[in-house]
Amino acid sequence: MKKLFIIIGFFLTLQVNSQNITFAGSGLTAVKVENMTKGLSVTLNSGDVLTLSVTTGIPEIENKKAPIMKIYPNPMNDNSTLAIFPPEAGIATITVVEMSGKIINRFRTFLENSPQEFKLSGLKKGMYLVNVKGNTYQCSGKLLSLGESYMTTKIEKVNKDIKTVDKKTPEMDYKGVKVDLSILYSPGDFLKFTGTSGSNRTIITTGFIKNDTTITFTFYPCTDGDENNYPVVKIGTQIWMGENLKTTKYNDNTTIPPVTDDLEWQALTTPAYCWYNNDATANKATYGALYTWAAAMNGAVAGFIDNAMAMAGSAALNVATRP
Repeated sequence: MKKLFIIIGFFLTLQVNSQNITFAGSGLTAVKVENMTKGLSVTLNSGDVLTLSVTTGIPEIENKKAPIMKIYPNPMNDNSTLAIFPPEAGIATITVVEMSGKIINRFRTFLENSPQEFKLSGLKKGMYLVNVKGNTYQCSGKLLSLGESYMTTKIEKVNKDIKTVDKKTPEMDYKGVKVDLSILYSPGDFLKFTGTSGSNRTIITTGFIKNDTTITFTFYPCTDGDENNYPVVKIGTQIWMGENLKTTKYNDNTTIPPVTDDLEWQALTTPAYCWYNNDATANKATYGALYTWAAAMNGAVAGFIDNAMAMAGSAALNVATRP
């Protein structure tokens, strides 16, 4: 009985409040939102609204101030059932999202103020976030799929003996339509927002959001001699690169000599670069390139951090010792 109570309590741990975030910025086309604390992410198009789904405990079920949601069986193999008892009748959106942030399926329908069920099928092996959002409520839950389905993912209403209401046919969201997306959030979670405008990206981070807000991105071009584009982040009054430098050229297109021999690298007093473990395929995107001091000091240096972020738009290079 104790285990059963714990499981039921888990399913009833739902959102009782939320914050909505809108995004702005000249030329903004997309925003990737990452909850770094929980390891979740979701990508929005320009104009979409993000809802932070705050879970704070067991809702007041008797007064129906919060929805009741359950997903079973969980883990699932071929299919699972989403049971939802919304606090009020109205149009609601059911969304199934991969933990990478990719939306697998979204379905809009009218929900009665009574228990209703939906069949979820066609999910490949992995962890998913199932979200239900109405006009005044929202709830989310995780679903683990153990299946190897190659079918199309479906969300299907399970017919029950409930009241039928005219002119309330299900609606589907289509690409290009402004939508609301959500991500699980607890006060204090570290959030990372990456806005995109063409080839330019800007990163904004925050540790606490308690009210509805608008996040505005300012974009700066940051491209090296190899045409690699870097995101930027504002720290104080300065704009810094948000990724390690990985160019093989100076900003005047002069080639930096590559060196792969350990002994030669240790004796170098001239400009050179290498890749971590001499493996560009595995390490270029993560670590960037490693540069000798002479390479970093070749030209006007506006600032640099050891194997970290160099000042955007400057000639600075990452400097690190060879592994």
